[in-house]
Amino acid sequence: MARRVRWILVLGILIAAGGVVAAQLFVHPIVGVADNGDFGKIMAPAGLGHASDDPSLRYWRWLSVKFPIVTPAERFPGQYRSSETLLARAAVDLSRFLRPGKDFDIRILGLLHAILLLAFLALIAGATWKLPVGIQAGVLAAATFVYTDVGYVSLFNSLYSQTASLLFLLLTIGVAALSLRRGKLEGALLLAYFGAAVLFACSKPQEFVHGPLLALLGLALAGASWRGWWRQPAVWLALALCATAVFYYAVIPRRLIREVGLYHTVFMELLPASPDPARDLDELGLDRSLLRYSGVHAYQPETPIASPEFHQAFFARCGYADVLGLYFRHPARLWDRLERAGRGAFTLRPGKPGNFDRRAGFPPQTRATHFSAWTRLRSHLGGRGGIYWVGALLAASVAAAAFLVPRTPNGRRMAWCFVVFAAMAAAELFVCAFADYLGDVSRHLYAFQGLWDALLLANLTALACALLRRRSHPGFGISGGPR
Repeated sequence: MARRVRWILVLGILIAAGGVVAAQLFVHPIVGVADNGDFGKIMAPAGLGHASDDPSLRYWRWLSVKFPIVTPAERFPGQYRSSETLLARAAVDLSRFLRPGKDFDIRILGLLHAILLLAFLALIAGATWKLPVGIQAGVLAAATFVYTDVGYVSLFNSLYSQTASLLFLLLTIGVAALSLRRGKLEGALLLAYFGAAVLFACSKPQEFVHGPLLALLGLALAGASWRGWWRQPAVWLALALCATAVFYYAVIPRRLIREVGLYHTVFMELLPASPDPARDLDELGLDRSLLRYSGVHAYQPETPIASPEFHQAFFARCGYADVLGLYFRHPARLWDRLERAGRGAFTLRPGKPGNFDRRAGFPPQTRATHFSAWTRLRSHLGGRGGIYWVGALLAASVAAAAFLVPRTPNGRRMAWCFVVFAAMAAAELFVCAFADYLGDVSRHLYAFQGLWDALLLANLTALACALLRRRSHPGFGISGGPR
């Protein structure tokens, strides 16, 4: 009877999750995210073109639903490489099969994204199967509430690379969680974990930094050891993950990512917020004549970023290490920048792109308000000391690894998950805080937001299980060991 109740609850929650996602992506008026100019990075290699030559219809104001299918720009992804391109190409091929001779409909890609999200929720259902039915239902319902919020789901009807970043990260987390229930990461789960981790690390250039951390976690979950390491598949897969992540970042053209980010860091953040911009340029070893570019965005017509003279005067003499060194010499300014990044980290929905198709009749840049309870709550937290909430949850995750998990071999693997995912969240926030313009930081932080929400759910679950163990076995401490 209890097993039947469990199945009914789990299937009911998963069906409800599918219904909420479908209501947003496929029921008129459908929800998505308008193009801010980044769609082209995925469109060209996926074989998609614009339906209109009018910039006012292409960008920012309304969601684009239909795209002409054209010849891909290259046989393989172009200058900007992302695992999202693989999903977009798969959707285009599916469109050719289902709708031959017709334009590509963004909802086909939205369907593929939705399937990946539901796969993550199914993995969480499997990972929590041995927990008491009330805790399992609570975890699954909470995950459904969080990850079917419009702040996440609206991305699915879009061509942004951060969609792949979010979804492949969630799948990596889901497989890791299921391996804990199974007791070890092996067989098909081992391949699934490293496959999802590679696709996550190759989704956006900023995500490559997580390759080594996920490789380390994979080794811990697989129980790998130094003895006979060459005979262990987990070791070779971990090495392949690290090598792929490094190679992926290395083949991204410097001007496309690194130089634009460094330019924004200095001329859109450091100098405009500085009490003495000229002195900052002196400290960086740069000419004070560059001060005239303070506040000039890299994509404005007057930007100097493509000028050889500017390249020699700025990029040849300044790097991220120089900028970070300046911030660390001025701790108050370092903290100010982290605080501003912390506020952006709790904004699930960038403020400018609209969510609706123009034919739905909404004004330009209208944003959807249904299924947005988690978005609103997160924004409230961000407005009340976002960086402190970040620090509190990361500290709680480390404490959970030390005190809440059982003192068993599987408990140690669970502790590894807490520590590694907390380290990834900290790294993600730090990279985004100092690698680009903070006015646009929220759209770069979907992986951080996905991690923060997953850690919140994991901490609450670990606390509930620890309290239940203590209630059932009064002679045991909260970590599961003898008092």
